[in-house]
Amino acid sequence: MSANWKGRPIRHLHEARAKVGSVNVAIFELAKLRDALEREYLNAVGRLIGKPGGKLLEAHYDCPDAPLGKCLFEIVPDHADPCLFCGQPLIR
Repeated sequence: MSANWKGRPIRHLHEARAKVGSVNVAIFELAKLRDALEREYLNAVGRLIGKPGGKLLEAHYDCPDAPLGKCLFEIVPDHADPCLFCGQPLIR
């Protein structure tokens, strides 16, 4: 790795690229952890509401009827997916 390019110093660019790379690795690892935690959480919610093994998705919509206060959807291919509690659609 050269410290210069056409006579101009570029070491700081190599260092900056390395920092970006390390942040990307950390983000990837955190995303994997978040996905695992979300799966665990949604599996527990599914057991609570009698839908174990369902493909559940919690939205950011407030839902006064849901046990945890957010709309919850069971994702079924080729099917409209209303909230399991309030009946509102996923896409609003």
